[in-house]
Amino acid sequence: MRHLWIPDTQVREGVNTDHIEALGNYIEEKRFEKIIVAGDWWDMPSTSDHNSPREQEGLRVIDDVAAGKRAMVKLWQAVNKRNKKVAGWKKKQYNPEKHFLMGNHEVHLERIWERHPHLEGVIDYSWLQLDSYGFQVYEFLRPVEIDGILYCHFFANPMSGRAYGGMIETRIKNIGSSFTQGHAQSFKYGELEFADGKRRHGLVAGAFYSHYEKYKGPYGNQHWRGVVVKNEVQDGQYDIMKVSLDYLIAKYL
Repeated sequence: MRHLWIPDTQVREGVNTDHIEALGNYIEEKRFEKIIVAGDWWDMPSTSDHNSPREQEGLRVIDDVAAGKRAMVKLWQAVNKRNKKVAGWKKKQYNPEKHFLMGNHEVHLERIWERHPHLEGVIDYSWLQLDSYGFQVYEFLRPVEIDGILYCHFFANPMSGRAYGGMIETRIKNIGSSFTQGHAQSFKYGELEFADGKRRHGLVAGAFYSHYEKYKGPYGNQHWRGVVVKNEVQDGQYDIMKVSLDYLIAKYL
C-alpha cells in the first residue's frame, strides 16, 4: 500500500502550475493506491482579510475558483492521458482512492455566506466540483484515519483551538497517533517508538507551489517544496520518500 501526500498548492490567477502537470505524469507512472490532498489547493485571494486595498482591487471569487479548477483539470488530464491506447495496447485503467482535506483557504468561501447570508446556497463548495474527480471530501479540521494514519489540514489543541506547534516528537505525543498535516510552509518529519513496540510517525509538509509568497519575505520563501510518498503503509507504519518540486519538473514535464 502506498500513499501520495500532496501539500498545499495555493493556486491563484497568474501563478505557474507546470509542476502540477509534472505531478500528474508522475502519478500515472507510479500509480499510487491512495492520494491525499492536504487542502488549500485554492488560494482564494479575493476573500483574504490580509490584502491591502490595492492588492484586493479587481479580485473576484469566480476567478479564484476557476484558477484552482484549471489546475485540477491539468493534474488529472496528465494522469489520464496515458490510460489511452498506445501502439495498439492499453494499460489497465487507473482509478486510485482519492481524499481531499478542506483547508482554511477553501473555507474562505464561508466568509461570503457569513457576511452576506442571502448568498448561502448560491455560492457554496459545489463550485469546486471535487466530486467530479471522485474525491472523498472531509470537513475542515476533522481528522480522517487512513490505514492507521490521521490526516488533517492541521491539528488543533482541543483546549485552545490553536494549531499544535513545537518539535515534531512533541506533536506525535500530543496527537497520540501517526499523523500528517499541511498548512505550514515547512517540512518536518519524525518518529517515536512506543511501549507497544510500534513506531508512530509525524509529518508536516505544506508547500507544493513554485511561486513567491510576498507575505513571507525573502527568507521565508526558502522552504522545501514537493510531495511525499509513503511506501509499505500498514497500521500507521510506513517508509517515507520525499519528492521535490524541482525533481518533478526535471524528470516528468
